[in-house]
Amino acid sequence: MHARMIHSLYGKQSPIPYGKKGQYILSVDRANLNKQLLTEAERYSNTKLNFDHKLQDWNAETGTMTFTNIAQVLEHILADLIVGCDGAFSAIRKQFLRRSRFNYSQTYIPHGYMELTMPPRDGDFAMKPNYLHIWPRNTFMMIALPNLTLIHIELLK
Repeated sequence: MHARMIHSLYGKQSPIPYGKKGQYILSVDRANLNKQLLTEAERYSNTKLNFDHKLQDWNAETGTMTFTNIAQVLEHILADLIVGCDGAFSAIRKQFLRRSRFNYSQTYIPHGYMELTMPPRDGDFAMKPNYLHIWPRNTFMMIALPNLTLIHIELLK
């Protein structure tokens, strides 16, 4: 996305760039990212997917991870590559925090949150692409991320 597109109360649209000309930010839908990661992982015969496992420990030097499985049995797994895509309460992030010289902060907003979707129009974008669309309104705002499959809308209050 190259800019925020601010929608006024009267319908005027005003772009506010994220940076200098040619600069942009990337926005990735977490559910689609997880689906794509799983699809790619399944392409490799040496990949094993373990669901219903909780990460307990990770050794960065050896790549050894310790999990408890659904039966609460400890399992030790050695990995060359670990991809952490596990959200706000990330077990991978928690393990990084145990390492020296790793800086991190997280703040929770006191706002409500709701997601809505809007389908494309005649196979085309329903709103201008490459913008984060924002409708600020006093005590709440609505934001939308357009793409060709749907428009992701969040209400923050």
